[in-house]
Amino acid sequence: MAKSKRKQKKKNLKKEVEDLPVPRMIEEGRALLESEKAREAITIFKQALKEDKDSDELKILLFRSYILREEQLREKDMIREAENVRQLALKHLPNFQVISEDELIMYLSLSSPEEAVRSYIRYLSGNERSPRAEEVIAGLVFRNRRWKALDSFDEAHPLRKDGRILREAGPLMDRGEWAAALEALRGVPRHSPFAPVRLFCRGMAAFYNEDDASAHRAFSMLPGHFPLQHVVRSLKTVTDPAADPKQKSDARNAVAFLWDGPVNLEQDIQALIRQMESGKLRQAEQTIDRIAAAVYPDAPMKTRQFILETFWRYSETEQINTYQYRRFVSKVLPGEYVKQIHLKKKLRLEVFPL
Repeated sequence: MAKSKRKQKKKNLKKEVEDLPVPRMIEEGRALLESEKAREAITIFKQALKEDKDSDELKILLFRSYILREEQLREKDMIREAENVRQLALKHLPNFQVISEDELIMYLSLSSPEEAVRSYIRYLSGNERSPRAEEVIAGLVFRNRRWKALDSFDEAHPLRKDGRILREAGPLMDRGEWAAALEALRGVPRHSPFAPVRLFCRGMAAFYNEDDASAHRAFSMLPGHFPLQHVVRSLKTVTDPAADPKQKSDARNAVAFLWDGPVNLEQDIQALIRQMESGKLRQAEQTIDRIAAAVYPDAPMKTRQFILETFWRYSETEQINTYQYRRFVSKVLPGEYVKQIHLKKKLRLEVFPL
C-alpha cells in the first residue's frame, strides 16, 4: 500500500513539473534537496535532465540527490537498497572541471582506490590540490590495501611518498601491534594525507594501554571521512567518561571483539575451518560474526556473504546437510539481508546483492 502511494506521488510530481522551464525545475529541485527530500529532488532533476541532457549543473545536482538518498537508506539499515542507489549515483559522473571540492569528495568516497586516483588527477588538471580529497584517497587506499593505485602520482607526491611508510606499517596494524605500528609511522608528517591513519593508530595504542583520555582525544580528532567511522564512533563513546550508560553499553557491544585483545584473523579463520569441518555451526556463527566485524566493520554483511559462499563446498561434499546449511545461512544473514537463497551444484551460494 505504501509503495503504491509513493509511486502515485512520484507520478503526480512529474506531471506538476514537466511543463515548467528547466531553470524553474532546478529551483524547485534545489529547495527539495536543501530540505533533504532526496527522493522528490531526484524525480525533478531526472525530468529536467530529459530537457537539457548536457547540463553539468543538473548532473551534479542529480548526483548529490542520489548521495543524500543513499545516506538516508543506510541510516534505516536498508543496505541493499542503498547499494543500488549508490550505483545510480556513480552513473552520473560529474565534470571534474566544474565540480566543487565538496562534490569531488562525495564522488571519491564512493569510488574504488584506482578510480579515485584517476578522478583526482583529472580534477587537478583544472584545479589546485585538495588536502581533504587527498585524505579521502589515503583512507581508501589504507582500508583496501591497494598501494599500487598511488603509483600514478609523482615520486615526491605526499600520497606516494608517505604511502610507502604506511605499506610497511600495515602488517603491524593487521596483527594488532599498535604501539609498534605507531613507532613505524613516526616518519608520516602532521600534514600528510595519511596523518589521520597515524592518529587512529595512536588512539588504538592508547586504548589497549587503557589510557581512555588519550584514546578519546585521538579518536575525536579524526575527520568525518575517515574510512573506519563505524569503529571510531563506537570507540569515542566507549572512551568518553561523560557518555550515556546505555549508549556506552551499545557502543561496547558494537566493538566487543576488541576486548578479546588484538584481532588475529589467521587464528580465527583456522578455528572457523575446524568448526565447519566438524559441523559445529553454532560456534561457527559466532566466529563468522567476529571475523566480519574485524575485517569490514562498516559493512560486515558483505564479509559474511563472502564467507558463506566460500564454505558452501562443505554442503557439496556432504560434510553438512544442505537443509542445515540453508538454516545456517538464514541465521548468519538475517532479516532484510536475505530475500532468496539458491544453492547450486557449482560451488557457489547465491545471495541477493547487499
